[in-house]
Amino acid sequence: VRYGIGHAEETSSLLNRWTFTYMEPMIRRGMGKQLTDADLPPLTLRDSTEDSTRRLEEAWQKSKPNLWWAFISAFGVPFATVIPHRMAGDLCTFVAPMLLQTLLKLIEDGGMAAGKLDAVVLIIGIFLAKSAEMFLVQNYFHHCFRVGWRIRAGVTGLIMKKTLKLSGEGRAAFRMGEITSLVSIDAVRLCVACGYLHYLWCSPMQVVVCLILLINLLGPAALAGLAVLALLIPVQTYITKKLQEINQDVMLAKDARTNKVDEMLQGIRVVKFFGWEESFLAQVQALRESEFLLLHRDANWGILASFLWNGSPTVVALATFAAYSASGQALKPNVAFTALSLFNILRLPMMALPSSISQLVGCITTVSRLKAFLLADEIDPDFYERSLADNVPWFDAFTIVNSTVPTPEPTRKGVLLRKESSLSVPQDPRLKIMGGSFAHAQGKTVLRGIDIEVDEGELMMVCGAVGSGKSSLLASFLGETIKVDGKVLQRGSMAYASQE
Repeated sequence: VRYGIGHAEETSSLLNRWTFTYMEPMIRRGMGKQLTDADLPPLTLRDSTEDSTRRLEEAWQKSKPNLWWAFISAFGVPFATVIPHRMAGDLCTFVAPMLLQTLLKLIEDGGMAAGKLDAVVLIIGIFLAKSAEMFLVQNYFHHCFRVGWRIRAGVTGLIMKKTLKLSGEGRAAFRMGEITSLVSIDAVRLCVACGYLHYLWCSPMQVVVCLILLINLLGPAALAGLAVLALLIPVQTYITKKLQEINQDVMLAKDARTNKVDEMLQGIRVVKFFGWEESFLAQVQALRESEFLLLHRDANWGILASFLWNGSPTVVALATFAAYSASGQALKPNVAFTALSLFNILRLPMMALPSSISQLVGCITTVSRLKAFLLADEIDPDFYERSLADNVPWFDAFTIVNSTVPTPEPTRKGVLLRKESSLSVPQDPRLKIMGGSFAHAQGKTVLRGIDIEVDEGELMMVCGAVGSGKSSLLASFLGETIKVDGKVLQRGSMAYASQE
C-alpha cells in the first residue's frame, strides 16, 4: 500500500477539492484504458489502515472498556468538522423557496414588465443557492464516508490483532464464524452509519425551520399538518423498535449459521469419511430457513416503515391545504408552490430521521458485539518470563524426559521421547519450562510438574494415550493455557503447524 503527501487532493486548491476536479486526470485515463493499481493515487497517511488501526488501538487502551469513547477519541474530530458543512447546506436549502415566493409574487402583481432585472436576479439567486447546497452537502457526505472507511479499517485491524491474542478460552467463546461476521458485517455497518448519524440533529432542525416557515406562510392551517405529523411519530417509533429487535435476531441467526458452516468446513474430512453430508446440510438448511424467516419479517416491517416515511409528507401537505382552504383563504400560486417546496424539503428529514435512528440502533448493537470480543480473554502477557527478543544465555542445559500428567485415571502417564537431530544444537534452548502447572480454566489444572526444554534444531516426539495431555502441552508451549505455577522461558520466535 502506497501512501504519503503525494496525493493529488493534498496539493489541490479548496475549489478543486470542493468540485473534485483533482480526480479528473485519473478519470481521463480510465476513459482510455482499464485502470490498474499503478494508475491510482497513493493513499494519504491518515487514510491508511496502519494509521487508523494505531489510532483506534491507542484510544481503546486508554478508554477501555468504553468503546464509544475510543471511537470519539480516535475519529471524533474529523467527524465533527463536517457540522458547519451540513448546517450551511441546510440553511441554503431554505433560501430557494423564499426566493421562489418573491418571484411568484412579482409575477402575480404584474411587475414583470418593469422588474425584469429583479426577476433575473431572483432566478440567479435560486441557482446559486441550490449550487451552494449541492457543494456543501456532497462534501459533507464525502468527509463522513471517508471517516467511515477509516473506522472500518481501524476496526478490521483491531479485530485481526485481537484474534492473534485470544487464549483458548477466548477462542471457545468466539468462533471463526462470529469473528468473520464482525469484519464483514459489523465493521461495514459502522462505515455506512457515518454518513447518516448527523441526521439525528440536522433532521429535527430542518423540521423545526420548515414548520416555522409554513406557519408564517399558511397561518394556523399549518398546525393541521403538525398534528398529523405528531400522530405519525409514535407509529414510526414503534416500527423502529420492532426493526431493532428483528435486527438483533437476524445477527444471532447469521452467527449461528456461519458457526455451523465453519464447523462443517473445519471437519470436512471427517464429514466425508463418515458420510455425514446430508445430516450437516440439513442442519445448515434449517438455520438458513430460520434466518430467511427473520429477513422476511425485517423486509415486511421495512416496507411498512418506508410507506409511512415516504407517504407522511404527502399526508401532511393534504391536511394543511385542506385546513387552509376550509378557513376561507384563497390558495394563490405564491402560497401553494412555496408550501409545496417546503413540504418537499420536509420529505428528506422525515425519511432520514427514522433511518438515522435505525442506523444508531444498529451501531449500538455492533459496538456491544465488538466490545465483548475486544474484552475476551487473551494470552497472558506475563506467561513467558523472557522477551522473545532476549538472546542472553539463561541456564546450563539439562534434560527431563519423563513427566506425570494428571488424567481421569491417575496411573496413566504421558511419556516424552526425545531424538537428537544431526544439526548443531546451541547452548541456549529455544523453550524451557520449569515446574510448570497449567490449566484451561480457572481452578481446573490439567498439567502439573512439567519440566522440559527444547533446543534449536531438535526433533521431539510426544507420545501418550488419548486424553493424556499432549494437546494441552502444546497449548502451554504457545501460551494458550493459564499458567498456575512455574516458569516458562522462550528465546526467539515460535511457529505452530496444527495437524488439522
